[in-house]
Amino acid sequence: FNHLINNFTQRGIPVVAVSTDAPKSKRLTTVCVNPRKNGELAGELMANWVKGEVAILIGSQEIDDHYQKVIGSRAALAQFQSSSQRVAVLENQESENRAEENTRNLLKNYPGLSGIYIATANSVGVCRTLEESGRVQEIKVIATDLFPEVVHYLKKGVINATIFQNPYRQGFEATMSLFQFLMEGIVPPAYLYLEPVIVMRSNLEFYFSTH
Repeated sequence: FNHLINNFTQRGIPVVAVSTDAPKSKRLTTVCVNPRKNGELAGELMANWVKGEVAILIGSQEIDDHYQKVIGSRAALAQFQSSSQRVAVLENQESENRAEENTRNLLKNYPGLSGIYIATANSVGVCRTLEESGRVQEIKVIATDLFPEVVHYLKKGVINATIFQNPYRQGFEATMSLFQFLMEGIVPPAYLYLEPVIVMRSNLEFYFSTH
């Protein structure tokens, strides 16, 4: 996408990246939840929950957001887990079928698997496969984002926590950055990071309304 962004900027049209950065482009700024902190938060939480093998599921390590989450979660697992853990990183390529296949392979090849961190929104296939395996009670799952399917699996206990990235606020901050740049000449910082928030069943009502 870098060349598409650069084409706009060369024509005098500012571009703000939202949720996922394009660091090699000429974008004006990026509004997102700090991906490395996302990973660190998930890793610390997982380290306090499990003692066995952990898997990290991403779209692709070529995507900076996904790569930073892997770095952050691995660092936190190493820091907060007293015993060394085997960590597997698998790429789902944002395919639900690929996520299901990867989860089946994890369950088969990692008998000591006790935690899965899904670092993208591609969590439905993972949860469905875990349910079918009958191993939901053995494996802690940390997901990403908050939408009806995630809420469903959170309430059922398949997902134990999810990291809320506040898409409404991301959109608002991106729009305000463009407005201030165009109307007032205010250049935003290169990154506008939002804080990640852990959502569990006990505080779900504050972040997702079913009405």
